[in-house]
Amino acid sequence: MSNSPLITLGISCFNAEKTIARAIESAINQSWVNKEIVVVDDASGDNSVVIIKGFIKQYGFIRLYVNEGNSGVAAVRNKIIRHAKGEFIAFFDDDDSSEYDRVDRQYNRIVEYKNRWHCDKPIICHTARTVLYGDGVSLIEKTIGCNINNIAPHGIDVASRILLGSRLVDGYGSMATCSQMGSTKVYADVGGFDENLRRSEDTELNIRLALTGCHFLGIESPLVTQHITKSEDKSFEVEYQSTLYYIKKHKKFIVGNSSYRFVESWVDLKFIFYKKDYFIFLVKFIVLFFKYPFLSSRRVFLSIPNFKINQKFSKNR
Repeated sequence: MSNSPLITLGISCFNAEKTIARAIESAINQSWVNKEIVVVDDASGDNSVVIIKGFIKQYGFIRLYVNEGNSGVAAVRNKIIRHAKGEFIAFFDDDDSSEYDRVDRQYNRIVEYKNRWHCDKPIICHTARTVLYGDGVSLIEKTIGCNINNIAPHGIDVASRILLGSRLVDGYGSMATCSQMGSTKVYADVGGFDENLRRSEDTELNIRLALTGCHFLGIESPLVTQHITKSEDKSFEVEYQSTLYYIKKHKKFIVGNSSYRFVESWVDLKFIFYKKDYFIFLVKFIVLFFKYPFLSSRRVFLSIPNFKINQKFSKNR
């Protein structure tokens, strides 16, 4: 289509010499013709930059920015946003790959939704993902907002689902940035990613988007394949501290709608479970249940669909 907008495919990279070529090829092979690829390398200590420069020699629509020091994925993605020339941005991770029609389908999903429902609020679109673990097991991670016949989950209902565990129709599934696409203006207007976070920066961004009234669209097909790799930033402790950070950041919203102490205790409980301290988990759960029976029961009920994925998460940390 001659009037198709320019879309930026933003790739974050750090010490990914074994996988960055796959990610870049995945972006190059997207069926969307009017595209640019922006790669930001976060001061890699391996041959990632050399590999990226090899692609730049072949393709004129790839640009590379290299950080002088390691700043974390949130800062890297903000740099992608600042340098994006496209009307939309689709984020790619350095160890993942996307189906050839991912960008096409996400763009069309956004445009069709906006036209059908006359939506004047921010819109973000995720796809489901195939997650490949180091032990060879693969799982499909669903995403929210896949029902094309209804208005998508949006606004404070999404923030409540994330922060409080509130029930939300068509509102369950992962909202990872590696499967996310939205207009460049939406990212700029919300202030980008919180650079204090090295993990859970995608969750915190989605909370702020939700609080602006954002609509969260989904595509049911797993258009992204995520390869789970280990790093210091993916440790339990970093994940735990990041979660505590963003619930504290949004404490005002939590206090206005639920018990902050319960939310904080549930986070503690979740990470005790991840660390497989099952006796301590059981004792603390019983105590929490007696103090907050309704809130605890609701959280348990809503956690059941994600139990298998959470088990795999704990095994790969």
